[in-house]
Amino acid sequence: MLKELNDKLGKFHTTPFLFVGSGISRRYLNLDSWEGLLRHFAAETKNSEFGYEYYLNEAKSQNCPEGILPRVAKLIEYDFNARWYLDEKYQHQREKWRGEIQNKNISPFKIAITEYLQNAMDFQEQYSKEMELLKAVGKKSISGIITTNYDNLLEKLMPDYKVYVGQEELLFSPLQGIGELYKIHGTLASPSSIVINEDDYVNFDNKNAYLASKLLTIFLEHPIIFMGYSIEDKNVQNILRAIIDCLPQEKLLQLSDRLFFLVWSEEPTDIEISKYSKSFSDGKALDMVQIKAHDFIPVYESLLQIKNKYPAQILRKLKNDVYELVKSSDPSERIKVVDFEDSHNLENIEVVMGIGILNKLGVKGYDGIQAIDLFEDIILNNKNFDCEMVAEYSLEKLYKQTGGSLPIYKYLQNSKQSLDKFLKEPITSPQYFLNRTLRDIRKKFSDKGSSVSVIVNKYKTKRVFAQLALMDFNTNQVSDLHDFLSKFLVENPEALTKAPYKTDLKRLIKILDWIKFGNKHA
Repeated sequence: MLKELNDKLGKFHTTPFLFVGSGISRRYLNLDSWEGLLRHFAAETKNSEFGYEYYLNEAKSQNCPEGILPRVAKLIEYDFNARWYLDEKYQHQREKWRGEIQNKNISPFKIAITEYLQNAMDFQEQYSKEMELLKAVGKKSISGIITTNYDNLLEKLMPDYKVYVGQEELLFSPLQGIGELYKIHGTLASPSSIVINEDDYVNFDNKNAYLASKLLTIFLEHPIIFMGYSIEDKNVQNILRAIIDCLPQEKLLQLSDRLFFLVWSEEPTDIEISKYSKSFSDGKALDMVQIKAHDFIPVYESLLQIKNKYPAQILRKLKNDVYELVKSSDPSERIKVVDFEDSHNLENIEVVMGIGILNKLGVKGYDGIQAIDLFEDIILNNKNFDCEMVAEYSLEKLYKQTGGSLPIYKYLQNSKQSLDKFLKEPITSPQYFLNRTLRDIRKKFSDKGSSVSVIVNKYKTKRVFAQLALMDFNTNQVSDLHDFLSKFLVENPEALTKAPYKTDLKRLIKILDWIKFGNKHA
C-alpha cells in the first residue's frame, strides 16, 4: 500500500497543498472539536451540564440555513455576551480588551474562545515524531497549507511560512502559492477574524465564490491532501461546491486524481487506499482518493519522498522578488549571492536580473537609498537590505542629510561601524527623542503606563503618535506598538512623507528602533 501511495503522490510535477482541519488540532493539541467547544461555552453560559442540549433543542425548532452548529453558536454567543459584561469571572478579559470592546470591534464570545483555546492547548508527546515529520514535510515537500483551524500549531511547525488570515487578506494579497499558510476561518491572534457563528458563515459564504476563484488555480495545479476533516465536513463541501461550480464535468475528471483524503482509522491497521466518490445536487460528481491510517508516520514519510529543489520559503522569496521586480519601475535594486541553504539569511536575499560587476553594482544600489526607506524598513521589514551594507555605504551620509533624524540602530547592531561616528554619547532613554514640549507634557501624562490599544482608542489619529511616544515601554507594548505601526503604514503608505503624521510618526519609529535594537549600545 505504501508503494501505491508513493506512486499516486509522486506522479505530479508539483508538490501538494495540505488542507488541514480540526482533527489535526485534536490529535496534536488535544483541543475540542467544534461541537466540544460549543458544549463548553453552553455549559458555562447556562451554568448547567445540559446547556448544549438546551441550545441544540432551540436551534432545531428554527430554520437554520447555515446548519445547526452555526445557529447554536449564535444562540450561545447572545446569552454569553450579556453575562460577560457583568460577571466578575471575566473582569480580566474586560480590562485586557477594553479598547476593542468599547469600539465595538469584537465579540466577547470570541475573546473568551481565544483565551480558552490558548490555555487548553496541550502538545501530545505520543505524537511528537509525527509532528517532527510534518515539520520536515513543510520545508521541501509541500507548497502550502489551507486551514480552517484557529490555533497556532501550523505556525509553530512552519515558522517561515507567510500567514494570511481570513478571506480579505487572501482576496487582496499578491499570493505566490508557495511557502504560504491560509487561515481562512481566522486565528486566535485576532479574535475578530474567527468564523464560528451563523452571521460569520453567511458573510463567509457570500464571498466564497471569490475565495474559490483564488483557490481554483491551486486545486488545478497541485495535489490537495485533506487531513483532519470528515469527508462530509460542511466546510470542505462548501469549498468543493464553489470550485465545482466553476468547472464542467470533463474538467472534474482532471481534478479528481489530485484530491486525497487522509482519514484516521480507530483500529491500528495498515494503511488502506480506496476510491471515494461525492455526488452533488446538479448531477456533477467528484472522485477522490481516500487514505485510511491509524498512524500518520508512513503517510508523512511518503510525502517526504517528494521534494522541491529548494525549501518552500526560499522559493516563495524568489517568486515574490521576481514579482516585485516586474511590478517595480525602480532600477536601483541590488544583486547579492548567498547560500540558499542558510535560511537564517533569507531576509537578506535580494533578486535582480541583469549584467554587471557584483561589488560595484551592490555599492551603487546602497548609495541610492533614501532616509524614508530606512523608516519604512524598520516597521515593515520590506526592503531586504543588508544591514552591514547600509551601515557602511548609506548611514553616515543620510544621518548628515537629516540632521541626525534617522533610525540607525537596526543597521549598526552587527556592523563594524562605530556608534561614536553618530552620537557624542549613548542614548539611555526613549525620552531623548522627545522635544521640550513633549517632555513637559509627559510629566503630567496619566496614560504613560497604559497599553498601546488604550492610547490608540483614546486619542484621535492625528495626535496618537505623539501620545504613544510618551509611554513607558515594556516588552508587550513594544510588540503591540510595532503591530499598530505596521498596520497603519500598510493602510497609509504616504504617511511618512505627508502631514499631519510624518513628524510624530518618524519620532515614534526612531524610539522603536532604539528600544528593539539600540539597548546594547546604551
